[in-house]
Amino acid sequence: MRAQWEKLAWIALAIVLIVVGCGPSATQSPPTPAPTVTTALAFPMGTFTKASLTWEFKADGTYVLESHTQAMDLNVNGTYTVTGDQMVIQDNYHPCKDVVGTYAWAYDGEVLSITVVNDKCRERGNMGWGKWRKKP
Repeated sequence: MRAQWEKLAWIALAIVLIVVGCGPSATQSPPTPAPTVTTALAFPMGTFTKASLTWEFKADGTYVLESHTQAMDLNVNGTYTVTGDQMVIQDNYHPCKDVVGTYAWAYDGEVLSITVVNDKCRERGNMGWGKWRKKP
């Protein structure tokens, strides 16, 4: 009977050694977690309004800013590029033609907020940036 116990002890020891030998070593570092995926801010496309102004941002990187009132007849075509929470614009607005302006933006799903970061064209910088409501 003692021989059977010894045989079982050797089998148990062999199983333990196999399991320990095939498992991760104590000096092995834990696996590196997968990188966290972060999404860039998505600049909203579409038409936004503020008072009598309408600003349409198109997916091709162009925009149209318009107002057709007695006080102001405006039709500006331009381009924009977005990096993070800033956009750079350039347009054909007469006093600012070919002058680049940088603006910060934030969007809450309904309102696009725009503030001047740096624009050497004072007329465009004073054009009434602020909160623009998404047109349905």
